[in-house]
Amino acid sequence: MKTKLLFAVLFTAFLGILNAYATVPPRAGLWKFDDASNLLKADIGSALVLTGTQASVNGPAEGNLATEIGLGSYLTMTHGIAANGGGTLVNEFTLQIDFQMPEASLWHAIYQTAADNSDDAELFINTDNAIGAWRYAYSTDLVASGTWYRMVISVKNGEYIRLYMNGQIWIDGSAQEVDGRDALQSALILFGDNDGEDNTMLCSEVAIWDVALSTEEVFELGDASTSTNGIGNLQVNASEILGTYPNPSDQFSVVSYKTDKQADVTFSILDFTGKEVMCLKEGVKTSGEHSTRINTSELSNGIYFIRMVNENKISLRKLVVTR
Repeated sequence: MKTKLLFAVLFTAFLGILNAYATVPPRAGLWKFDDASNLLKADIGSALVLTGTQASVNGPAEGNLATEIGLGSYLTMTHGIAANGGGTLVNEFTLQIDFQMPEASLWHAIYQTAADNSDDAELFINTDNAIGAWRYAYSTDLVASGTWYRMVISVKNGEYIRLYMNGQIWIDGSAQEVDGRDALQSALILFGDNDGEDNTMLCSEVAIWDVALSTEEVFELGDASTSTNGIGNLQVNASEILGTYPNPSDQFSVVSYKTDKQADVTFSILDFTGKEVMCLKEGVKTSGEHSTRINTSELSNGIYFIRMVNENKISLRKLVVTR
């Protein structure tokens, strides 16, 4: 009896931890391109260095500017992160790049770890419009031209490399070697490649961390319209989801939620890697409290996330499925 009681207490505490939202660690560097008179200045960290040409253009949200990096041009970032991850280089980091690809079916370089632009980029969009690298995979999902994306790559060399687009995982790659090609030197290049595979790109924000962010932390970053200073029009982890019952779930779970005004509501179920496994369109709902029933009978045992998109807000709540 004591053993069962102890298990129940521990399991309840575990569920409480699961229902707490992740807190994104402080950034080591942040660049927002919102000052058209100084597109290289840093909000956090050191100013970028331009090789070639750039221009100020509109970004993904009203009041949010971006930089256009021309063909053959690139930005150099001195990130200031000390060697970590058991090597002499930076082996554990997260890089966020908010970008738009103006023209499809061309090679587009995303970033390169050789700071003198002496090598191929480490991450590309290829001519099939997939993003990735041959070392660990290209995505099956494709990048669309004229669309803004928040790309986040979380790297822990020796363990994993994961790439997310707008909060959803597109690549869960095999671990790369410590101090290998995916480790950072003291600086890195954005949108540069040594042999011309670096066509024009638009970028509205860049950030870097000295840790590999978890899937939950990446969810909190939202998409390219989510701003770190309130300019964007998307709020992440707003408390629109009031509760789920039962949770843990066996066959179904009822989600109670609210809307502050009439809004189009959509629910997604994401697995622990961030992959969408179910989508439920609620349609337009009036302001007030509502509920919906989610069928979990075909989901495998495990931890999932309920994501609610409500006009300009994204809410997340964990859901445990067990039988």
